[in-house]
Amino acid sequence: MAPFSFNKIVIFGVGLIGGSLARALRERAGATGEVVGVGRSIKSVERALELGVIDSAVFLDDDRALELALRDADVVLVAITGAAFQGRARDIYVLRGAASSMPERSGDGRMIAH
Repeated sequence: MAPFSFNKIVIFGVGLIGGSLARALRERAGATGEVVGVGRSIKSVERALELGVIDSAVFLDDDRALELALRDADVVLVAITGAAFQGRARDIYVLRGAASSMPERSGDGRMIAH
């Protein structure tokens, strides 16, 4: 498999799904860019940092830190529940800037992007 190249990826959710994705990027895809994890709890963020699956972390409710984390991100991945993300989706879109696609909730509750 060819290495996956990026400068910065921001992953919303550093639990089982987001943390596993970050680890797979590192171990299997040979990714070398910065991985920023966004979490809701100190426990999940500390664990992801401890395991080395993310390089740095910010909290979902810290707008200034989110704005800095999202700046110049090549990819933004969402690995949190729709309920957790729903209240912040539009805020994150604004923080990310005009280059973003806007995620929306589908009829069956899943998040979609276009």
